Order: sequence, then C-alpha cells, then structure tokens
Amino acid sequence: MHSHRSAKMAPLLTLLALLAPIPLLAHGTHDSPPASQQPLKTFEEVLASTQDWTVAHMESEHHIQTFDASTFFSLHDYDSDGVWEPEEILRTHGLAPGSTNGVGGPGAAMPDGEPVPQDRRDALLNDILARFDANNDRMITREELTQAWDGRGERLKDWGIGPGHHGDDEWEYEVHHFERFHDENTTEEELTHPEDIAHFKHHEEMERQQERQEEQDKLRIVERNIPDKFRRGHGDL
Repeated sequence: MHSHRSAKMAPLLTLLALLAPIPLLAHGTHDSPPASQQPLKTFEEVLASTQDWTVAHMESEHHIQTFDASTFFSLHDYDSDGVWEPEEILRTHGLAPGSTNGVGGPGAAMPDGEPVPQDRRDALLNDILARFDANNDRMITREELTQAWDGRGERLKDWGIGPGHHGDDEWEYEVHHFERFHDENTTEEELTHPEDIAHFKHHEEMERQQERQEEQDKLRIVERNIPDKFRRGHGDL
C-alpha cells in the first residue's frame, strides 16, 4: 500500500542520512522516528524562532530552508502561467476549496478550529495584492514579487490560520507526519499513530462515498434506458 511512498521518499531519506543522522524528538505519545531522519521542525517552531510566515511555510510545507523570491513564486504558481492569481494566493494559505491538512481537516482554520471567515480571507488577499501587485491588475508576476521581496523586504504575513496546507491528502500526510515519524521500512502494522489512523479513516470514507456515487450513477444510466412509455407518470399504464 505504501510502495509509492517508499519510491518517492528514498532519495530524500538517503540525503538526510548523509547529512545528519540525528534522531528526532518524540511528538506527543509517538515513539521516536527512525535515526536516519534529520529533525524536522514544526510550522509553529519555525514561526516562533523566525517570526516569518514565509520561512515557516517553506520549511514545514516543502522542507526547504534556503530559497529566494523566484523559487517561492515557482512553487506556488500552480498552473505555471507566469502570474500569481487570487485563487493561487488563497490556495497557498490553505484557503482554496477542498484544501486539507492530510487527515480530513481543513487546509486552514482559526486558532479555535473554526472556519476562516470571509472578511479575513478578503483582508489577507487585499493585503498581499496591495504590497506585491505593482500595476494593480489583481495578479502578481514573478518580477513584481521579486521587486517587492528584494527591494522592500516584503514577505507574506502570519494571519493566524496555519501553515498553508495546499497539497492533496496524500501530500499533506506525508510531509507533516509520515516523513517525521516513519520511513521507507515502516510496515502497515506500525502505522498506529493517531494521525495514521485519521488519515486512513478519511481515505476509507472517501472510497465509500465514491462507491455510493458510482452506484447512483449506474442507477441513473439504467433509468435512462427505460422507454418513456414505461416511466412512472408517463401517460396511462
């Protein structure tokens, strides 16, 4: 079940093993992760030490510590069209429809767990556009981002809504949990942390929903094949 995960993680784990074979401290009631892994700081830890949401986002969501404006832009220009549009700005902050934290929760939320209200979404978007969108066309180019970043030291602010989960379920789970506490040698029987259980429970529910939808689609197809004269309410039978 995790063969695809092992293949993707092998190069990363090899690199980490060469760089710093330091054991990671236990997280809550978790056992310590494999000794081959380099300690990965949480978003909250990086934010507390740097007071920079952009740095905390890049380290927690992408495991990247050294980057420039161009790198940041490329990672978040999701359709690769050369402009950072409002939808992409919101997605970067975990505010796109369907954004998830990898275990069935929302991509962004208020500190109390409540959904991010519309006025806060609007304020976030308008603040970023005001500081980076030089020609006021409600889009940000790579050049505009770089000029504000390098010229004025502009960065994305912390709005108190989390690290900006903008990957799919599998990506978020791997980045925030699997790579911190497991490795390519982990068996399914060892995936017993609360995050593991929540992740797979969420996947099972999604599969059940898909199966229900497929059954409903089949029923609709069958109904379309019934001649009109035999349909309920069509003429006198």
